[in-house]
Amino acid sequence: MAERRSGGTGLVGLPALVVLTVRPGRADEVLREQIDAAVSAGYRRPPRPPSGYGAGCLFPRTPDLPVLSVEVIAEGEHFRGMNVFVPEGRTGVAVSLYTDV
Repeated sequence: MAERRSGGTGLVGLPALVVLTVRPGRADEVLREQIDAAVSAGYRRPPRPPSGYGAGCLFPRTPDLPVLSVEVIAEGEHFRGMNVFVPEGRTGVAVSLYTDV
């Protein structure tokens, strides 16, 4: 759907890469799938808070990999900072990679 690159340092700065996509399925299922895919790619599984992951999660620092953040956006909502809305029956996914943290 979209890709945006920028510089910046730290999680208070801008991510180095943001990829926005839409997926079929409910937000909680899509987030779980994204977490499982990241774990299979070498990221450590993020600790699950008592209330669940909510709408996203930040993965623990993993040696030799950029810091990863995954956020899901419900249908009808817009991607943060953009005037792009998630279509009906889909879940938006924002994957952000941070390098200099």
